[in-house]
Amino acid sequence: MRKSAVLAVALALGACQVQEAGPATGRQAIKGGDGFTGDFEAVCAMYIQPPNDKDGNPQDPYYCSCVKVASSVVLTSASCVADNIAADALSDVDVRFGTDYASGVAYGVDGGVVHRYYDPDKSAYDMALLHLATDPPEPPVALNERALTDSDLGPALPDDCSQDVTAMTAGCVALVGFGETDTGLEDFGARKKVIVPLRAVEKRTVTAGTADLTTCRGDSGGPVLMDLGNGLEVVAVTARHKNTCYESITRTRVDLVESDFIYPYIDRFGATCGLQGDSNMCDTSCPRTPDPDCDPCAWNDMCEENCPTRDWDCPLGVFPGEACTQDGECERGGHCIAATDDDSFTYCTEPCDPAAKRPCAQDGMVCDDSGATPACVWPEPSPGSQGFPCSSNLDCRSGICEELICVNECDPAAADPCPANVVDPSTPYNCSPSRTQPGKNVCLGTIFSGGGGFCQTGGDQGPWSALVLLGLIGAILRRRR
Repeated sequence: MRKSAVLAVALALGACQVQEAGPATGRQAIKGGDGFTGDFEAVCAMYIQPPNDKDGNPQDPYYCSCVKVASSVVLTSASCVADNIAADALSDVDVRFGTDYASGVAYGVDGGVVHRYYDPDKSAYDMALLHLATDPPEPPVALNERALTDSDLGPALPDDCSQDVTAMTAGCVALVGFGETDTGLEDFGARKKVIVPLRAVEKRTVTAGTADLTTCRGDSGGPVLMDLGNGLEVVAVTARHKNTCYESITRTRVDLVESDFIYPYIDRFGATCGLQGDSNMCDTSCPRTPDPDCDPCAWNDMCEENCPTRDWDCPLGVFPGEACTQDGECERGGHCIAATDDDSFTYCTEPCDPAAKRPCAQDGMVCDDSGATPACVWPEPSPGSQGFPCSSNLDCRSGICEELICVNECDPAAADPCPANVVDPSTPYNCSPSRTQPGKNVCLGTIFSGGGGFCQTGGDQGPWSALVLLGLIGAILRRRR
């Protein structure tokens, strides 16, 4: 095993908001919202001085929002703090609790982590956790633990959502933060809220807000709160804001990252079930998260390559659909399996929910529920195998792309020289002389005018869409590095 820096993340700040002046005083926030004094005490403000840029030049400070979700732990947007975490500059992150930043009580930050899959160019995992040096007295807000569905969507009209926090309308959410009240005003600093319908539930995000009722710059990292039957809970976190207050800002769901990110980080600070760094301190009775001292493959600051799936203490490994050699390389809880049509191609799977709207993140993969645990797999033909669409020889494991499909070499004298055509069973492959590789025989389909058996115009081209798959080939045949 080797030591792994869990918090080492080389990331750009992305789309957080710049504020050249010092902290604002007594200003409003959230477009179309209203102010309050006694609600949402767990929502906090952050004033962040990012580290110098790559050329050594100072960067402007900016505001974000956050919410306390456990003792000494706040949840926020990764876009807000990724640079500071990567540079070990958390002393430059000022977290304050109160109705107004200027009069709020300040708390220092002594640790933090961004989600493993955070990408500054995307928003699906725009989430971070900070550990405070001392615990604020404000009680934490509970996290929603059940999967959101379309049945949780709110009313069609924003006016149908009551703005009374004590009587939240079903399907409505409260957006809370310390940001601007409109584009370019730079009136950061006061805690405000607005209650709007939940408009859409996507694979990893939700949409809530309208053009006139939404969050703005400085609200990044603030919570999206909803009553799903157990009182107000955090269902999402407002992700990156650029320079506008718009209705389609991404809000990252928390129910999908609690078991592998939020709770393990919170629980590592526990007195008995926390991370002690000593296997002799293993506690097998932990109620929520397994004690990281019990398992070398757990999130415990030590990288172990030989695990049932990728150890989060190790560098990023192989993502679903990409080629692998062992289970311990596979990210997102996946395993390394062989393609059903070619056991020389081994790739990473991903656990999936067959009932989800989009159970597999990788285009082209399908959720197979025939085994004990549903998993995203490649249907036949698998990428690079016989019959898979291609644009060059590099796209095929055989090294031969002919008639715009990958083809295998064959022996015409063999009893069954070619595999079955799973794309179009009515058109069997024939072992014929190659048109591009002199002296070789390959498995070709029926030749049509202008191309091979999978390039005819009109009609069904099988389960694969060449227009989509040709753009995927390069990525899925190589390991992500």
